[in-house]
Amino acid sequence: MFNRLIGMHSPAILVHLPRTGITLLMTFLLATMTGCATQQAIITKVNPRHDEGVQYSPQEVSRMMTELDYKPLRIEDPVTEQSVVVAEEYGEYRLLFQSQQDNTIRVDVHIDKQDSEIALYFYNTSNSPLGDPSLQLYERLLQRLKIEYGAGHVSSSRP
Repeated sequence: MFNRLIGMHSPAILVHLPRTGITLLMTFLLATMTGCATQQAIITKVNPRHDEGVQYSPQEVSRMMTELDYKPLRIEDPVTEQSVVVAEEYGEYRLLFQSQQDNTIRVDVHIDKQDSEIALYFYNTSNSPLGDPSLQLYERLLQRLKIEYGAGHVSSSRP
């Protein structure tokens, strides 16, 4: 019933590869997956712990984004599988916004429930590089974050 030939099963073949072969294979797979990654995002982190006026971070971020001319998009809540504006997943709140000036620009917001740190992922849905108009939208967002939370509490991945 069972085939006892060890060489016939693919997991057994991988075990017999030399360590350098496995390392090369993993490096190749990592490079391939990195090259196929979707969009390039500008990541902005905010540490609002010093701000004592914060009541409910998702509501405050939503207000700010609406004032910056972004509309909230509904996302699926992983627990209820319902379409919601604020999802709770892995100990954080998740929100998604789309620019009303350029509908290919989105901002994915993650708010850590424990320490209230905010991560904003600014990206283009068409997978094309961010052009000058998109970067101007990002600069407006960055300036607003610095006004809301203080320049010393905002950091960006943008070079």
